[in-house]
Amino acid sequence: MNISKLLKIFFVILLVITFTIACDVNNNEKKENINKDVNNWPADGLYFMKWDSYHAYFEEEEPYIQLSAIQIHSAKQKNEQSYKKYILLSNKGEITATFTNYLPGPKEEKYSLYTIGLRLPKMKPGKYIISKLKIIDSNNQQKMYDIGKWVIDIKKGFKPKDLDLGKKTFISGYFDWYRVEILNNTREKIHIENLDFQLNTPVKTIIKIGKDFNMTEYFEEEPYIDQGETKVFQFEFVSKVNDSKSKFISLRPVLYYKINNQSKFIILPTAIYSPVVNDKTILELVQSLNQ
Repeated sequence: MNISKLLKIFFVILLVITFTIACDVNNNEKKENINKDVNNWPADGLYFMKWDSYHAYFEEEEPYIQLSAIQIHSAKQKNEQSYKKYILLSNKGEITATFTNYLPGPKEEKYSLYTIGLRLPKMKPGKYIISKLKIIDSNNQQKMYDIGKWVIDIKKGFKPKDLDLGKKTFISGYFDWYRVEILNNTREKIHIENLDFQLNTPVKTIIKIGKDFNMTEYFEEEPYIDQGETKVFQFEFVSKVNDSKSKFISLRPVLYYKINNQSKFIILPTAIYSPVVNDKTILELVQSLNQ
């Protein structure tokens, strides 16, 4: 099994762990009236979390996204495998995605959680803004779902060889920072410029440099990497608005840097920011999806 497949499996496991932890945070809440009062819960059916996401890819890559779903059920839930076609609706038209994996999460009295992985085809350079998912089942019945905003940014060119990436952020409960270990493969000094992405969530990005991945000690210097040197960069996100709502963010950002006064970029791996939620929060989230 190659490294990319291992990373993908690890990424999927981490996403499910987040939901598992979320549902186990406060088991006492399962005894609350919120679970006993059927009228509080929306109609049975499938609901997708609305993500605020940005994924950049080079043009030779096949984009990959994961969607978090909540199945509300008073009876046995419909088998997800009965769905046979997934179509993403973007500003550039329909994109037929390939179903790659289904990963069940915790199942409670009123709901079940799971994620689905979708592989998109190679696409021409440009920004594809996706907001809807159309699912067609085995009986050719189709239904449309709002999945938030996914910006798939296809870049011209290929992955540069100037930099190697070591440890990096995979998952976090808060949209607070993106951390990555970077090795300079060249014989020139590389200056880190900025982290670029497009989200609905407005943030200011502050660059910090660490001597190790745990950021136990910081460098008080300009953001550069000497030849053959490895440094850890933490891009801290400072919110520009006072918003306490739960945010589900999937981020695959672009890192711009300069070498010999030439501006270049590399695409960093995906990081997931998913808040810890309990039964009450799940209900509030699903109710908000109907608004």
